[in-house]
Amino acid sequence: MAILKIIGILLEVVLLFNLLIVVHELGHFFAAKWRGAIIEGFGIWFGKPFWQKKINGVNYSLGCIPAGGFVKLPQLMDSAIEGDSEYAGREMPKLKPLDKIIIAFAGPLFSFGLACVFAVLVWQVGRPVSEGERTTRVGYVAPGMPADLAGVKAGDVIQKIDGFPITRWGGQSEGSVTWRIAGGEEPKVKLEILRGEEVKTLEITPEVENTKWYQRRGLRHIGIAGMSRPMVAKIEPGTAAEKAGFKPNDVLTQVGGEPIFDDSTISLWAKAHPGQPIPITVERGAKKTDGTIPTAEISFEPRGFVVSKVLPDSPASHAGLLPKDRVLAVDEQPVSFGESFTNYIWAHDGQPIALTVERGAEKKTLTVTPEIPLEGGGEKPKPSIGIVYERGDGLVFDARGKLDPIYPTPIEQIGEATGMIVETLKKLSPTSKSGIGVGHMGGPVMMMRVYYLLFESPEGWKLVLWFSVVINVNLAIMNMLPIPPLDGSHITLALIEILRGRPPGTRTQKMVEYLQIGGTMLVIGFMLFVTMYDVQDVFGGKKEPTLRFKPRPPAVQPAA
Repeated sequence: MAILKIIGILLEVVLLFNLLIVVHELGHFFAAKWRGAIIEGFGIWFGKPFWQKKINGVNYSLGCIPAGGFVKLPQLMDSAIEGDSEYAGREMPKLKPLDKIIIAFAGPLFSFGLACVFAVLVWQVGRPVSEGERTTRVGYVAPGMPADLAGVKAGDVIQKIDGFPITRWGGQSEGSVTWRIAGGEEPKVKLEILRGEEVKTLEITPEVENTKWYQRRGLRHIGIAGMSRPMVAKIEPGTAAEKAGFKPNDVLTQVGGEPIFDDSTISLWAKAHPGQPIPITVERGAKKTDGTIPTAEISFEPRGFVVSKVLPDSPASHAGLLPKDRVLAVDEQPVSFGESFTNYIWAHDGQPIALTVERGAEKKTLTVTPEIPLEGGGEKPKPSIGIVYERGDGLVFDARGKLDPIYPTPIEQIGEATGMIVETLKKLSPTSKSGIGVGHMGGPVMMMRVYYLLFESPEGWKLVLWFSVVINVNLAIMNMLPIPPLDGSHITLALIEILRGRPPGTRTQKMVEYLQIGGTMLVIGFMLFVTMYDVQDVFGGKKEPTLRFKPRPPAVQPAA
C-alpha cells in the first residue's frame, strides 16, 4: 500500500506540473491562432511521440517525456534554435510587432489567469496555516547560539528587526523573521522584542553555516524558532503517554501552569523539577460557541529516553551502551527527555558520568566520559558520547503543529505571491549586500519536491492549491523578463521594432539570433546550476558526517 501511495502522489505531482506548463503554452497557441500566425506544431510532453496528427496545417503530438509542452511558431525569431522546422529556409509573411507582443504576452497572461483560478479555490476552501508560520513569538532558543548569548528568551515577541515591523515568522516578505535575518545586509541584526510589558533592543551577530563548495551556501541565522505548541499525532501503545491519557490531536498548552512555547518547554520544566510528575494542560475537542476550546489536565510520568543508535568507536560504545537501552538517570538524577540529557553532556566534557540504564528487565549503571569529536561535529563541535536517541514517552508529535484555515482573497494571494518574487529579485540585485544568491533559488526539481511533500500531508491538496498560486504568478512574472528566450525578450524586440518604425535588417536579425542563442544557453546553464542543488536537497546533500572520536587502546585480554 505504501508503494501505491508513493506512485499515486508522484502521478499527481507530474500531472499538476504539466498542467502549469501546458496552460502557459496554450496561451501562446490561442493568441497565435487569433492573430493568424503560422503554427507548425503544438505538443504535450517531449521526446518521441506516442501519437501525432496534422490538422489544418498544425502538427499535434503527445510525447513520451512528461515535462510540459510546447508550441512551434516559426515566425518568431528564435525558431531557428527550437529544432528542425519544415519552414526552414522558406519565405514567410512577417508578423506585425503588435502580433508578436500579443502572442508572447499571452503565455504569462494564461499563467496569471490560472493563478487567479487557484486563488479563487483557496479563497473558498481555505489554506491551512500552522502556528509556527504566523507567530511572531519566539518558541525556542538554541543553547550557545547568538540569540541565546544576546539574551533572547522563549516567549519573547519580536516586534521589529532592523527597524522593519514584523508580522509573521516564515515566508519571503519584509515582515518575516527568517527572511529579515537571512537577507540582512548589516553585520549585526537589531531585534526589538517585547518581554512582558518591557520593550528591549538587542544587537546580535548572526552565524552562517559552513558548507562544502558543491553545496548551497549557508544562510545567516541566530538560533531561534517560532512558537509552535506541540500537537499529538499518535500515542504508542503501552507507554507512559497512553497511561497518562493523551489523545491524538491534543494540543499541549501549559506545563506546571506555565505556557508552552515549544516541546522543549516541557523538558526544561522536567529538568527544573526532577523526579516529579509533569502536570500538562491540553486543548482537546472543537471550539465552543464562545470561542474557547475545552481543556484537560494530565499528569505525565515519562521514563527516560531510548537509545536508537550507538556510533562505532564512540565513548558510548566503549562504555557498553546498546541500541534499545532506556536511559533513566544521569549521575543519579532522573532524566525524562533527551534534550536535557544533551545539555548535561555538553556541560561535562572530559568528566566521567554514571548512566542508569534499563535493558529489558535488567537495570545497569554504565560510566561514560563525554568528549569533543575529532570530526563530524560541525563548525563548533560540542561534547558528545556518540549516540542517537528517540523519545521514550510514547508521544509522537505532528511536525506541522496545529493547523488553522485562513481564507485570503484572491487579491491578497496574488499580492503576497508577487511580493515574494519582488523580495527575491531585490536580494539578487547587484546593489544588495545580503548573503542570498542565485544558488538559493530553485528549479523544477525543487518545485516538484515541494508538491510531493504537500500532497503527503492530510490536507495537502489545499496547500497545493495555494502553492500553485505562487508558482503561476512566478511563471507569469519571470517570463516577462527581457532575457532570451523568455517571452519578455520577444516583447522587448517588438517594442524596439515599433520605436524604430521598421523591421530589423539582415545584420540586426543575425545579431538577435546570436542573442537568442546566448540567452538560451544562459537560461539552460542557470537551470542546471540550481538543479544541482535541488537534487542534493532531495537526496540529502547536507547530511552530517558520522562523528569520529579519538582512538582508544584495545581492551586487554585476560591471561589464559
